Amino acid sequence: IDLHETVLDEEQWNVEPWERSPIQVAAEQGDIALFEMLLRLGADINEPPITNHGGLTALQAASIKGYFGLVSKILDLHADPNAPGAEIEGRTALEGAAEHGRLDVVQLLLNSGVQTCGDGRRRYVRAIEFARREGHHAVVTLLKSHRPWTEADQEVLEDKTLLYYNQSPEGIAKL
Repeated sequence: IDLHETVLDEEQWNVEPWERSPIQVAAEQGDIALFEMLLRLGADINEPPITNHGGLTALQAASIKGYFGLVSKILDLHADPNAPGAEIEGRTALEGAAEHGRLDVVQLLLNSGVQTCGDGRRRYVRAIEFARREGHHAVVTLLKSHRPWTEADQEVLEDKTLLYYNQSPEGIAKL
């Protein structure tokens, strides 16, 4: 079944077929009925972003929009809370929720085991900086209280490429 042709009316959802998969659109729109139907039809909850420029996973979409119940459901379905965002203008679920001030979703993601050290350190520090930049002080406080701030975190924070729109290795190398 081609879920794009069967389910997704691009005009209705104001999305181009190359930008989002149907499950990603359903999550972004908060359409739980469509989301559940797509799951029954075999949609992949962990489908990666379709495009490297602003693409996102279902979990990232729901997290950015602040759909707490849907985020919880997606996590219960074993979506990867550490999935990387699109290389260009992408956000992880934690980064997107933090940037948009979704305090409850940030807490849910932290509780779900999103990585904040090791491979997740840069994404964690980016989440704090996105929230700070947008004036979401409660989110910054929550994130910083999740674990002790380290010298390694400070080094990441001082990296001039931290919030650069193109997070691909090639994009960062151009700076």
